[in-house]
Amino acid sequence: MHSSEHEIPFPHHPEWHISGTLDRKDPGSPTAGRPIALILHGSLGHRDYLYQRTLSPLLPLDTFRFDFRSNGRSPGPSWQYAGFLADVEDVRAVAEYLRGMGYRVVLVVGHSRGSVVGMRWACEDARARRERGLDAEVRGFANISGRWRMGKIYDITRHMLPDFRSKGHYDWHVRVARQPVVARVHPGDIDAFAGYDTSIVEREFPMDVHVLTVHGMRDQIVPTFDGVMYARMFERRRESGGTGRSTMHLVEESDHNYTGHFQEVNETIARWWRTVEDGTVPGGWAPAWPAPSSETQAHDEGRSKL
Repeated sequence: MHSSEHEIPFPHHPEWHISGTLDRKDPGSPTAGRPIALILHGSLGHRDYLYQRTLSPLLPLDTFRFDFRSNGRSPGPSWQYAGFLADVEDVRAVAEYLRGMGYRVVLVVGHSRGSVVGMRWACEDARARRERGLDAEVRGFANISGRWRMGKIYDITRHMLPDFRSKGHYDWHVRVARQPVVARVHPGDIDAFAGYDTSIVEREFPMDVHVLTVHGMRDQIVPTFDGVMYARMFERRRESGGTGRSTMHLVEESDHNYTGHFQEVNETIARWWRTVEDGTVPGGWAPAWPAPSSETQAHDEGRSKL
């Protein structure tokens, strides 16, 4: 596999760019007509965060993973707690860049916030392609810990209330790529987050796209039941004539970031994608894949600190 770094400009913001990594299976072959997967990270993450970098070698197609604006190595304005629509613009810019190289975006893998914005992009992209008389490209979507009930964010931000009252903001101290980062959150950010409308997915998500939903059963950030709600919603498309199947895989001991479970997540995605390619996509609850070895778990634990 050959990796190359790319900087994708914004049409209306020449001072910004999106920094990403293209992993190619056969760097000597032309990109025209080739399928590619987009790998989207979550809030305050980056392209190599969690399982993302180790997923690429397991997939039988080229992949592109990138840092959303104001994350990782992508510059931009100050980071936005509820900047979902800006993130959708980023996905759109990346997809058009790759299409300019001749690629077909056939798979999207999103974690948490990356899943939420990736689903919206898939809805809007399918609509735009229909309006232009083009067939849909995306065949599969891997929803990894995506949030459905946005209002549940109030449940995990109550600790910010004292600072909201005393200072008017809350400074969220996190480590990103081993570096300390302070993300400032205002009360209006929480309200904007809670008010983000995910119902576009129920109305407009492509009827023929297969969806894998993966969720940790010890997730304290996004309730596991949100994953169940997505899985049920996607399967209901078949009642309206849709051909896309919904498959769900629960990771029993996993938290939101899949600490110690990267291999299980990656193998689940890769095995599911093979069923998409060969037309044997399972519906409902996927069988539990073998647990990762202790050696791989130790490796994953180390990667989780990145």
